[in-house]
Amino acid sequence: MDIKDILLWHDVKVSVIVFVSGFVLLVCLTQFSVVSVFTNIALVCLAPMLALRLLLTARSAFLRSEFEHPLKSYLSKDIEVSKDKADQLGEKVAEFAVSMTTKLRGLFLVDDLSDSLKVGCPEGGS
Repeated sequence: MDIKDILLWHDVKVSVIVFVSGFVLLVCLTQFSVVSVFTNIALVCLAPMLALRLLLTARSAFLRSEFEHPLKSYLSKDIEVSKDKADQLGEKVAEFAVSMTTKLRGLFLVDDLSDSLKVGCPEGGS
């Protein structure tokens, strides 16, 4: 499943989940701060994992068996980024930063009067 399948609604259930969750996120961002929204999302993700871990630890203590972490396969996966990928990403970020800085410099130092007026008066100046 890739982004094209989601946008073209090939699997309706997945597309509905993606778009409804995006809509709910946007509505929440209109009412609450970004930090508050993402903190609450993190807590919603953490709560079931914590409950699962505590229940399985209690079960293994009750049954007097050795505890095996249920997500051990995910914890043991190696997370690494190759040097080439990091260099490519760094180059793209640097190019973006340079282009944005150049554009902002032109806007705030009034290189083009009409563009700077559009930034200063977004309603069109009237």
